Amino acid sequence: MVAELKQAKYYSTILDSTPDISHVDQLTFVIRYVLEDGTPVERFFGFFPIIGHTATEMETFLLEQLEKHDIKIEDCRGQSYDNARHSLNLIGSSAAEACSASLDFFGFLQSIYNFFAASTHRWAILKKYLKKDLRVPKSLSQTRWSARADACIALKEGYKAFQAALNEIAADRCQPPSARNEASGLASKFDQLEIGVLTVVWSVVMERFNKTNKLLQTVNIDLGTVVDLYTSLTNFVQEVRSNFTKYETEAKLMSTEVYEADKRRKRTRKRHHDEIESSVDTEFTGQSKMRANINEILDQLISETNRRKESYTAILSKFAFISGLSKFNTEELTAAAENFMTRFPNDVDSSLVSECLHFRSFIPIIAKGRSEKMHAASEEITAFEILQFIQTRKLKSVFPNIAVGVRMFLSTAAANVSGERSFNVLKRVKNAFRSTMLQARLSSLSLLQIENSIFQKINSDQIIDQFCSAKIRRKC
Repeated sequence: MVAELKQAKYYSTILDSTPDISHVDQLTFVIRYVLEDGTPVERFFGFFPIIGHTATEMETFLLEQLEKHDIKIEDCRGQSYDNARHSLNLIGSSAAEACSASLDFFGFLQSIYNFFAASTHRWAILKKYLKKDLRVPKSLSQTRWSARADACIALKEGYKAFQAALNEIAADRCQPPSARNEASGLASKFDQLEIGVLTVVWSVVMERFNKTNKLLQTVNIDLGTVVDLYTSLTNFVQEVRSNFTKYETEAKLMSTEVYEADKRRKRTRKRHHDEIESSVDTEFTGQSKMRANINEILDQLISETNRRKESYTAILSKFAFISGLSKFNTEELTAAAENFMTRFPNDVDSSLVSECLHFRSFIPIIAKGRSEKMHAASEEITAFEILQFIQTRKLKSVFPNIAVGVRMFLSTAAANVSGERSFNVLKRVKNAFRSTMLQARLSSLSLLQIENSIFQKINSDQIIDQFCSAKIRRKC
């Protein structure tokens, strides 16, 4: 891996940490770089115990590891510290806490799962009402928001089935009184239009965020795609915000026609003797309250999505000449190339401008060579396609600066997914039965499992023979 990295030259580092079964904070160290054929990869370099998470401690660790492997820090073009991988999770979390109605909804969602999962008999009753294509209740997760998406969609699809199962349990005299009382309370919640509206809106929003989050977890995603995804999410949430009536109508078909707030007796305030009789207190209807809650949730989503998009856009602007090859005019492309040369004077030279103007004539050829099933002809040419074209046509000597710029762009980590996935291996390798495993063994076993594709290319028999010959005892 070190040999691959040195050949690639440019790289980005990915650092993340999590406590293991022994309550040791394990820091995962991953490096992203581009292979000779133009494919971006993220390689796992091991687990390391750490005590603190300050910037100084992270800097010291990173410099020590780079020096250990004789990797130049000057070639580092990006750093990821568990931000992009959980960005959508944090967005959803902040939106869920935007108002008390949303917090109550997710509490209700978890209560449904807890109730049915507490007894196999209750689960069997629920399965009796659910059709084969409907989902069962899901438990919520604080870190894995895709679980919340599954829970919301399951509630929306099985709304009537869940309520019917709860009503049967509440009417069953063979059930304990506490279970019947809890089932009755949960079933009554389904008759609240507020719950119906939140179910519809959250299921629609979470379904889109979940699919987007899965795409952000892919290794070969680039910054341009990330910005486009965040932009599309913002537009989608704005569309949902402007169509409250549509989702309210859908909720009425599932639940009831009247908001719970409208069923309550209106409070009449006693007027003082000096008040004008014509003055009327402003009263909010159930619909206006729910609309305000939904808008508060969606506005939080829009605000957080835009904030993260701006961070990615700032990085993407440094590599504007790459996307400009297919959409900028001569003046704009020249300015973008000059801006890149100013930022990275030690990596490219002044011929980048002429290379960009020259390479533009190849854009129609790249577009024509696309598979019609996979891409539309009008889509923007990606950085990966540009690098693949240069590699396959052996044009690196003609466009060396463009090749360098694209490699730097693709080596920039857009997500922290590889760091997160390494923790799954950590839990399998160091479990409750092997909690006293030494650090070197833990890191080595994890490396063999995560980077198994590289290990398969190594002649292990030769390594074993060398080890045996070094350890063999001398004959007497």
